Amino acid sequence: MIRSVLKIKKYFLIFIPAIVITGCSTIFVSEEKPCVKNPEQLLSGIRKNAGRLRTFKARGKLIVNTKGMGLRGTISIKARIPDSLWLKIEGPLGIDVATGIFSEESALMYSPLENVLWKGSYSSVVEKGYVPGAINSSNFVLSVVGLPFPSDTLFEKTDSVKVSKNGGFVIYLKFQTLWVDKRGLITKWEKCNASGEPEWLWEGKRFVKKGGVFLPRLIRITAFNPKKQVTILYEEIKTNKAIKKGFYKIDIPKGVRTIEL
Repeated sequence: MIRSVLKIKKYFLIFIPAIVITGCSTIFVSEEKPCVKNPEQLLSGIRKNAGRLRTFKARGKLIVNTKGMGLRGTISIKARIPDSLWLKIEGPLGIDVATGIFSEESALMYSPLENVLWKGSYSSVVEKGYVPGAINSSNFVLSVVGLPFPSDTLFEKTDSVKVSKNGGFVIYLKFQTLWVDKRGLITKWEKCNASGEPEWLWEGKRFVKKGGVFLPRLIRITAFNPKKQVTILYEEIKTNKAIKKGFYKIDIPKGVRTIEL
């Protein structure tokens, strides 16, 4: 079990910061209905909902599936919007898998099982492919808690916006497609490579309203080639509540091996 947990843990450096993922598949759209909203209006609505969130605390189930391996555990998150995120991952029987802190500019992840600390700048994490480059670092923390939104520059590449069968909207970007529901919430975001093959798929489901903010209780991130999938089902969510000072830290023992990202 310990060996599986160690192997699975390595994927968190890719998946947990990438609860933000971007995407490109097809969906049935009504070609007869006119485009009733433009990208700027949709972006404004997405930001309005995200703008209501000041703090975020949650705990839930974590499921990781990779080829030949799987892990079921728990994840705890504390975030102060827009720039501070703390998370803790526990495996079966409460095994401490990893603790991490992330911000707009830096990333740290410590594994007590291996006594290893990974550290790097936000830009280095993006360069190594752990976080899609299309994600603006200014909304990184929001993306992790389930409210990703595209940068202004990304929306400049918009090809079209169409009305989907269920009354929501489908936004077509270069190599990316976003699905936005009637409330202006992103429910799916997919990114493809230049050949049209899917790279990442982010999905948000079971939205609830907490503290005036709509948030997904279920987040699923899928990476392709090779296929890996992470699912988070939040059982407890608290928003806009005070978070004690000092939450944004990791206790790192002396002599830990450090790996620069």
